[in-house]
Amino acid sequence: MSLLSSVGRAPDVSNPSGQVLKAKPTPPLVLAICGTVWVSASLISLSSGDQLRYPDEKDYHNLALNLVHAHGFVDEHQQPSAARPPGYPLVLSAVYSLWERPLAAKLLNSFACGLTALVLSLMASSIGSRIAGIVAPLLVLCFPLFSYTASTLYPQTAGTLLFVSAIFFLVRFPSSSKGTIIAGGLFGFLVLMIPAFLLLLPLFPAYLLIIDRLNAAPMFRRALLFLGCAALVVAPWTARNFLQFKSFIPVSTNTGINLLLGNSPNTKADSGVNVDISNYVEDSKGMSEVEQDKFFKHAAISFVKRDPVAALLLYCRKVANYFNFRNQLFISSESSSLRDTVMLLTYYPLLLLAVLRLLLCRRFKINPSEAFLFLLYFGNAFLSAIFFTRIRFRIPFDALLIILVALFVGLIHSRRESLLAERRQVRVPPGQEK
Repeated sequence: MSLLSSVGRAPDVSNPSGQVLKAKPTPPLVLAICGTVWVSASLISLSSGDQLRYPDEKDYHNLALNLVHAHGFVDEHQQPSAARPPGYPLVLSAVYSLWERPLAAKLLNSFACGLTALVLSLMASSIGSRIAGIVAPLLVLCFPLFSYTASTLYPQTAGTLLFVSAIFFLVRFPSSSKGTIIAGGLFGFLVLMIPAFLLLLPLFPAYLLIIDRLNAAPMFRRALLFLGCAALVVAPWTARNFLQFKSFIPVSTNTGINLLLGNSPNTKADSGVNVDISNYVEDSKGMSEVEQDKFFKHAAISFVKRDPVAALLLYCRKVANYFNFRNQLFISSESSSLRDTVMLLTYYPLLLLAVLRLLLCRRFKINPSEAFLFLLYFGNAFLSAIFFTRIRFRIPFDALLIILVALFVGLIHSRRESLLAERRQVRVPPGQEK
């Protein structure tokens, strides 16, 4: 039976009235766990201090400094740039305007990490049970990758919060225009922070169309609202790029190089950015930023056309690498066998439980919200492999994996409680019930 055919109606998204469900109170235990996540991430951030370990961190840091000191969104040569998406530098610049230290941004990331755990708890309890709402932040606490990533100047921590929050407003407030507007705005800023999410954009209106059909709600209203709000957030930056570069650049000009890194004669499934493209870089010298982006795109497409079989095999290997527990890091000194072991022991149990949940779809019906989360998580493997797959890019989706496992645990607990209740009723002789 396919995933779609196993989908059952869930009360949170399929109630015919389309009314917002009554909120379940957040247990103090959940707040305590989320607070522990925040403290744990903060301690790791404090230990790293102002250290910037990766090239991308330095790029985001310098862009933020240029914004703070009134130079605008410019590169190291003080020239207007769109090589990086603007979302995260804008966040960093807001932080630096108050306290100009990378540590300040890392501490903000730590708070975002704790807040993400809370949003995951609220979402899990809305879709499933209160037990699921407790398990979700507990799994975040037991998944140290989130806390470690918070100690870097990468957009993935803030992006994870935006991603899960956008989904939360859609599944928590069925048929709500206000919830859809908020979700669309959050997703728009997410695209400005991590442009790869543009590939996922069509899935959200498609989900809303299905849910509105189940709720007998007006078709297309929420789907159009979501798209409109997301576009409204992204449009000013796209207009800026068009006026500045006389070319249509939705978010950034790094699409070409990322496509080439993932599709070149020297690319391997797990090579990431560690690919020798020096000959292409040499050929692109003297080109403008926009011209280089187009040149790299053309080179990557030419590689695929020249040897489509090899490109297809490489693509399949990149899809498999999406589920890897380790990557080749650009800074080899940051690699660690201990870190790889921890990732192995914390990631694969979650993945196996999620796969088991799918295999049991006949026994335990999958509701529309779960189906959407499964589609986003596993579907992203095929979208990411168009470029290249890395653990860092998967982090926002690992948050969805945590929700799916929490929902499964909550479902198993509820079924166990029901069976125990039935057995107790059978053991009580007729006429002697209290």
